[in-house]
Amino acid sequence: MARPTNRLLAVGFALALSGCAGSTAYTIGADRMAQRAGMGMLEVATERFTLLTYARLHAPGKPVTIYIEDEGRVWFNQRRTTLSVNPTPDDPVALRLAVRDPSRNVAYVGRPCQYVELAYEPNCGDEYWLGRRYSPEVVAAMSQAVDRLKARAGAPAVHLVGFGGGAAIAMLVAVGRSDVASLRSVAGILDHRAVPKDARLPPLDGSLNPIDVAGQLARVPQILYSGGDDREVPPAIAEAYAEAAGPRSCIRLVTVSGLAESRIWPERWAYDLLTDSLPTCGQGRDSSQP
Repeated sequence: MARPTNRLLAVGFALALSGCAGSTAYTIGADRMAQRAGMGMLEVATERFTLLTYARLHAPGKPVTIYIEDEGRVWFNQRRTTLSVNPTPDDPVALRLAVRDPSRNVAYVGRPCQYVELAYEPNCGDEYWLGRRYSPEVVAAMSQAVDRLKARAGAPAVHLVGFGGGAAIAMLVAVGRSDVASLRSVAGILDHRAVPKDARLPPLDGSLNPIDVAGQLARVPQILYSGGDDREVPPAIAEAYAEAAGPRSCIRLVTVSGLAESRIWPERWAYDLLTDSLPTCGQGRDSSQP
C-alpha cells in the first residue's frame, strides 16, 4: 500500500480504526501539551527511523536545550505479562520536563518508533524498545535529530537532557559529538547492567552502555539526578557512573529525597531543579541532596 502524501489523511484513518489508534491518540495529547508551551512539531526523517520532535526556537545563534524521551510503553498491561506492540509513552515525562523549561531555544525528541504510524516504518521491530533500545543505529538516528534541531536553531552548541533511558541516549549521543555543552540525567539508566532485572525481558545484548563511555565524557559538565526512594533506578547507578568517569570529572550528583515516582519529576523540575548551576570543570565531583 502506498504511503499517503498527506500525513493528516493517515492520522484521520488511524483514528477511525480502533486497532490502529494507539500512537495517534497519544500524539494528539503530546501535540496539545507542546502547543501550550509554544512548541511546534517537526518530523525528522533519519536514515533508519522517523522521529517526532517538538521545538520552540526563538533565539537564533544561541545554544538549544534538547530533551530526550524514555523507553515508552514496553508492556501492554500493568501486570507486565504482555509486551507492547507500540512504544509510544502513556506519560511522556521528558516532554513534560521540556514544556516546563522557559528557555528561548528548547526542543524534545521522541525515541524511534514512538508517535509514528508503525505500518509505514519498516525498521520498527520490537527489538528497538527491547534489546536494541540503545543500539548504534538508534544512537545514530538520535544524533541526526540533534543535528537537524541544532541547524534549525542556528545553534553553536546543545545541552542534552534525558529522562530514564533517554539519559542513556543523551550520553551515547554526546560521545560522538564536540558540540555538547552540558548533560543532565534525570533518573537516568546510566548502566543498564545494574538496573534491577525483569526476567521477562530479553537482555540488552544489542545495546551500548553509557557507563562504558563515562570516561570519554569526563570533561563535559553534567548533573545526574536520582530519586532518593527510586527502586528501579536507584542513586547507586548515578554514583557508579560518576566513579567510572574519574575523580576529576565535571559531574554533580543530586539525590532528591523522598522521590520515587516518575510523574513527580516534572513538578520538581519546574520548582527548583531546572535552575541548578552546572559544575565547574576542574573542581572534581560534587554531591548534594535537596
